[in-house]
Amino acid sequence: MSSKERVLLQGVPHYVVHKTRDGSPIFRTTVDFNYCERQLLELRREYEVEIHAWCLLPGEVHLLITPTGRATEVSRFMKGLSCRTALFFKKIHGEESPWESRFLSTPVQPSQWVLTIMRMIELLPVTRGLVQKINQYAHSSLRMRCEKTQTSWLDDPEEYLRLGTNRDERRLAYREYLRMGNNPKEVDFIVNAVTRGLVTGSDRFIREVAEKYGERVYGRPRGRPRKSPRQEGESPPGDDSEE
Repeated sequence: MSSKERVLLQGVPHYVVHKTRDGSPIFRTTVDFNYCERQLLELRREYEVEIHAWCLLPGEVHLLITPTGRATEVSRFMKGLSCRTALFFKKIHGEESPWESRFLSTPVQPSQWVLTIMRMIELLPVTRGLVQKINQYAHSSLRMRCEKTQTSWLDDPEEYLRLGTNRDERRLAYREYLRMGNNPKEVDFIVNAVTRGLVTGSDRFIREVAEKYGERVYGRPRGRPRKSPRQEGESPPGDDSEE
């Protein structure tokens, strides 16, 4: 496996990040954000990809997706999203797309790591300082997942479905998980993995992937994600929405 070859695994979640050059905003107005959101839904239907979580920042797209068909559906999906948003950006703003040429990705072991990355993605608007309250940001999957009035087209992973027997139980359990906040060591490990194209998961899972590719594709994680969404913790920053 060359250093530039992407590690993609069929049927395994992937944390995918696409950034613009120098952080230049590609989503400048609500129209830009809304267009990209519509493309996520359309491309989900077009390709064999499930979308578990998403967040659009002015110069970044963060996704947790699983290719249910061939692993290369991840690349096809991202190429479609990049091309469509680039053409729309040029049409609306009269400028060339600032997207970087390659997206970043890390395969994620189906385990507690999936919930950890979902939480990390949906808390991004707060951790980046774009809003003070998590329910103030409109351009992520959080409202679909946590607000009763929102219609959701998300593909909930098994790890999320096990949080409760119905949507309300899962929603409340996940909100409790959000209250725990991100673990800085876990975030550092995930960011390192996605930036370097490594694998996120246990040593055993990573060794299995490494054996498949014939070389080491990881750095050793520091501990494991915290398991229980029902552990006590601080409320998510400024979360004052109704249960």
